[in-house]
Amino acid sequence: MRTKAEAGYLTALLNADVLQPAYAASRISDRHFDTHQWTKVPIPLYDPADPDHVELADLCTQAEKQATAAVNAHEQQQEEDAWARAKRKAKRTGLPVEPPDVKPVGQQKACKIIRETLRQSGIAARIDHLARRVVPVEWTVPPSDSVG
Repeated sequence: MRTKAEAGYLTALLNADVLQPAYAASRISDRHFDTHQWTKVPIPLYDPADPDHVELADLCTQAEKQATAAVNAHEQQQEEDAWARAKRKAKRTGLPVEPPDVKPVGQQKACKIIRETLRQSGIAARIDHLARRVVPVEWTVPPSDSVG
């Protein structure tokens, strides 16, 4: 990647729901980097003069901020809930409050939180719309069949 915008453009396309079936169909092996999906699906090179490319890069930045905020909020809520349970237990047993063992959100849960956040905000739909315009149509899922 030559620029942050180019990285954002590619990241948005690699995570676009409408392209997931194409990536899955083009996958030969999960073990070999050179056979991975982005070598098969015809993603155009980033063009800073193309408004769709620029918007995809901008949407990636927005998505990253929303994703971080959503996962952090979920972790904060988990911690608050754990402390509330610890305080109730201490009150019930008469023992001192013990700091709860709060684990960070795992990858699968984080992905679920992020995808839902981006769907609710409309960013996922906008990325899908632009992906359909940027990538040849035969590689995308039609609007009514979008992955959900």
